[in-house]
Amino acid sequence: MNNKALILVAAFVAAVVASCSGPDLFRGSYSYRTSGCIYFRGITVVDEEETGQLTIAKNGGDSVLLMFRPIVGEIYYMRGTAKGDSLFLNSKSKQLHIPIGEKTYYLEYEASGKGKMTDGTLLVKRRCKGSVYDSDGTVLGNITSDEILTMGVRNRE
Repeated sequence: MNNKALILVAAFVAAVVASCSGPDLFRGSYSYRTSGCIYFRGITVVDEEETGQLTIAKNGGDSVLLMFRPIVGEIYYMRGTAKGDSLFLNSKSKQLHIPIGEKTYYLEYEASGKGKMTDGTLLVKRRCKGSVYDSDGTVLGNITSDEILTMGVRNRE
């Protein structure tokens, strides 16, 4: 093989490899399932059980936009960055209201995470940190979770 042909083959291989990492690796439609818990004083207060469709789109540079469409519940978005085979989710504020007996408790927290693409399967580990308030606005304590897992399998297009 002459030098020109070798250079063309090397350029083609480099272009293919570059297009299969970062946002291009993650871009597409997935079926996903999320499971995990949010804890308050060692007690599970929220089961993060969710199933639905996820779309990941390029958002310029290494930036990506994730649109979650759960079967039950409202559509929500998260932003992130994709580098190589890794995905980094920006922090997103969330609020939940949980009625227990005659009282309502309010959870305010930040959710963020990171994930990896392995053999066409997306695995994301999310963390949540925040506080629990009662209806008077009194802080009752902190909530934590670092074991909320989302697994996504790419849909055929």
